[in-house]
Amino acid sequence: CVPTRTKEVLSDILRFRTEGDTLSSSNDFSNDWFKSFWDKDKFEVTLRSGIICICGFSLSVAAIPNAVPPSQALMPGVLASTLSQVLPTLMYSATLVLPMVLLTIIGVAGCCTMLLAAAAVSKGCFLGVYAVYTLLMTALYFGEAYTFTSSLANAFIALSGLIGVSSIPLIEQGGLSAVAEMWTMKGTTNQFAVWQNLLIAVCWGLACVFLGIIIPPWRTSRKMITQGLFPFIFKQVSTVLSGDDVDLQVLAKSKTALKNGKVAMTTIFEPRIFHLCVNLVDPLKTIAVECDELIFKSALVLKWKKGLTEAPNELENLVLDDTSKLLETCGNALMSNDPEHLNKLRDFVNDKAFDRMAEVGSPGNSVKATRPDLSNSYYIYEQANRVRVSVLCYLRALNTGITVTNNSTLQFKTALLYFAVPLIPEIRMVTLCKTIFHPNKWNLSSIMWSLELSAGFVALITMSLYWDEYSDFRIVPSDSYVGPVYSGWQLCAYAYAYCPSHEGTVKKGMQRIIGTCFGGFLAWLGIIVCSGSYNDNSEINPYGLVAWLTIFTMLCGYFYSLGSGVSAHFGKDKDHGYVGTYFTATQALIALDVYLGKGDKNGLTLNRIVATITGVMMAILISFLPPHANGRDPKHTREYLNAVNDAYLLLLRTFAHESKSSEISSDVFQKSLLATAEKKKNYAVFMLNDADMLQVLPFMKVNPKLRPLLDSIAVAEASVQHLLDGFADIISKDLNVNETRISIQRFLQNFDDTGNASDTDTKFVKAADDRNMAVDWTYDIARLIARFKRALDEMEE
Repeated sequence: CVPTRTKEVLSDILRFRTEGDTLSSSNDFSNDWFKSFWDKDKFEVTLRSGIICICGFSLSVAAIPNAVPPSQALMPGVLASTLSQVLPTLMYSATLVLPMVLLTIIGVAGCCTMLLAAAAVSKGCFLGVYAVYTLLMTALYFGEAYTFTSSLANAFIALSGLIGVSSIPLIEQGGLSAVAEMWTMKGTTNQFAVWQNLLIAVCWGLACVFLGIIIPPWRTSRKMITQGLFPFIFKQVSTVLSGDDVDLQVLAKSKTALKNGKVAMTTIFEPRIFHLCVNLVDPLKTIAVECDELIFKSALVLKWKKGLTEAPNELENLVLDDTSKLLETCGNALMSNDPEHLNKLRDFVNDKAFDRMAEVGSPGNSVKATRPDLSNSYYIYEQANRVRVSVLCYLRALNTGITVTNNSTLQFKTALLYFAVPLIPEIRMVTLCKTIFHPNKWNLSSIMWSLELSAGFVALITMSLYWDEYSDFRIVPSDSYVGPVYSGWQLCAYAYAYCPSHEGTVKKGMQRIIGTCFGGFLAWLGIIVCSGSYNDNSEINPYGLVAWLTIFTMLCGYFYSLGSGVSAHFGKDKDHGYVGTYFTATQALIALDVYLGKGDKNGLTLNRIVATITGVMMAILISFLPPHANGRDPKHTREYLNAVNDAYLLLLRTFAHESKSSEISSDVFQKSLLATAEKKKNYAVFMLNDADMLQVLPFMKVNPKLRPLLDSIAVAEASVQHLLDGFADIISKDLNVNETRISIQRFLQNFDDTGNASDTDTKFVKAADDRNMAVDWTYDIARLIARFKRALDEMEE
């Protein structure tokens, strides 16, 4: 529900804004050493994480058998501490993510029951069913929502195998009746009531996380967007309008973060307690859409800065100044929600420039005096005024609760979403089964990828079932512990280390190994310190253990796991945050297992590290098997650019063809034109993000020019969309249709067979009607695409 790319870009932009504010006041900050370590947002998130850890660890070590099932006592501490390092501390995590985690656990329990029923027949039957199960579950790694469903696949495959392997000794003794009793048995002290006790323990862990999120001051994505992203965009656009230099890459990132207005959808799950029926999503989405348009239209000013069009005269500069003031007023009103700024925005007068434009009436300005809508400056002003209206509508809904639409539909969709999550795997498997019976839809690379991924899971679970030297390895042989010591933990290491690209697999695997080794060592050391002895029979001080685990979890989160600035509220750092996540999980698992008497500190530490290394090595091996994916390869970006170019040419040829031009206004054409390009962009961004971890490594580095180029191509894609809207407007209003069509036909004649603009077309060419923006955009887009292709050629060379 929160697109991964949107979340990452939004956190990047907010972090950029925070760092910029910090740098501006650096002269007032005398202690540079303290400044380099102090981060108030990260400190706040770390404090919340500490509160969550204290609650979770206390529930795990406290002997409360009537509340926390002893057989699942480690779950609250492990789940709470790990999620505190992973999940955003924004309010939608409490209302959206946590219920989804619970529903996922319920889905895993259902799938695991199927596997255990097969285990009641034999280990071989269990292995065969698990092989088919993993192959079907790989369908979750594909589809339009793969950034969301892929995490579900990891949970369903790895956790089902982990619980299944550790429960096989019990099933071998009790058969199918034992499988049924895992659901029907009751009692928190009954170790055979597996699923009931697991869900109780999970709920305790999620309750701890919920408590850490709702502690005041409340942090919401709504506040991050309205008081961070939107004012930042207004400031950057104002900088462009004033003629100062601006980082165009930041504007491109801002446009990507807006996601055509979808960034507002995160606020669906942040209802206000006393205004449950007030719909703030639609007004917020309107602002996002208008900001998206504003960013694109501000590029018109950049055209004259680069000498592509005639520079604005004095009157147009007045319009631009008024527009800058209007945007500044919008930003102040959003950030403060103060009546003074709100009244100033409501009563904003910005017609002075236009009054003077009409008064001058000089020959050079006569056209623009009578037709100001043909001026680029007025074009941007109109958009800024639409932003002003949308901001006023949002603030009106926020303060008075008066909206155009009610919230009942959104509430109904939200409720449906909670119930739909457990059905996602089944829906994807039905889709896969349909594809199997249609060979024309088969994708050889996807099939090979699924088979290889499934083979890795099957190989690891086979080692646990049939290789006794591996599954029963321990420092001190003992028969007191039922089931293999590993209990399928190598499956989790494999599932959460394997990535679509082999660079991502290697880097994420390295982070998992590093986090596991350091977490295991500190858990081992903590047991010694809290027991005051190296002897395994010494009693461990529970208060000391809770303090030890909490302190080191907080330190790891502050100095390594969390992002910088406001991005800390969005969870782990995307570059190296996995180290902190796996450190926290491993430390809690080993320390609590030892405290609860499930093994000795030496054996558990060694076995966890060995299991992790085994799973990671298997993931790296599988990732290098053909057809392996290279996330650094510019070919993914080229495929995206080619899709944009194809959509661009299709649009031009459709408009140039008189009998087909009416299709441009149809909904089918408008929705399908850039559908392929959007899919290619999502895949290219996904692969690049996957490979672009641990940037400090001297190997497997991503070309630093690739991401800026990808963001720039997104601007070209948006330009095609605006060109589509322009053509549709020309046709519907009959505005110089024939003249524009002749200009477009003349333009197409200068294209070669490959669809590339010739050298003479890389410069701006005036159309027959020099005030026709649609024709201007046509040449601008061609020039952009040609430049991007040259940049990709240089990268590949």
